[in-house]
Amino acid sequence: MAFAAPVLVASAEDIAEITGSTETFVGVLGLAAATSLPELAAAWAAVRMGAFDLAVGNLYGSNAINMSILIWLDALYTKAPLLENADVTNAVAGIVAMLLMMVGLTVMVLRAERRRFPIDPAAAIILAGYVLGVLLVWGVSAQ
Repeated sequence: MAFAAPVLVASAEDIAEITGSTETFVGVLGLAAATSLPELAAAWAAVRMGAFDLAVGNLYGSNAINMSILIWLDALYTKAPLLENADVTNAVAGIVAMLLMMVGLTVMVLRAERRRFPIDPAAAIILAGYVLGVLLVWGVSAQ
C-alpha cells in the first residue's frame, strides 16, 4: 500500500491535468471508488445470496467506520485540528456522504411496508443525491 500511494497520487494529478479537473476532485472520486469497490463486491454477493440485511449492514458499517477513523486521525495529528487542514471539497464530500446515509437510515427506520414500484423511491432519491453531490463537489473544487 505504501508503494502504491505515490503512484496513485501521480496518476490522479495526470488525470486531473488531462481532463481539466482539479486534483482534489479527482482525488475525492478516486478515494471514493477505491474504498467502495470492496464493499460493493461484498454487497453484490450478499444480494445474490438473498441476504439483503447483510448487504445493507456491510455498506453502512463500512461508511460508519470510515467516518470514525477521522476521530483517531485527529488525535494523532497534533500540529493542528485535522479538519482545519482539509480542503473545502473534502468537507463537502463528507457532508454529502453523511446526508445520503441519513436518508437511507431514515427510510429503513420509518418504512412500515414494502412498496411495489419498479424502483424504490428511496433508492432513486439516494441516487439523485449522489449525482447532485458529485456535481456539488466538482463545483466547489473548481472555485
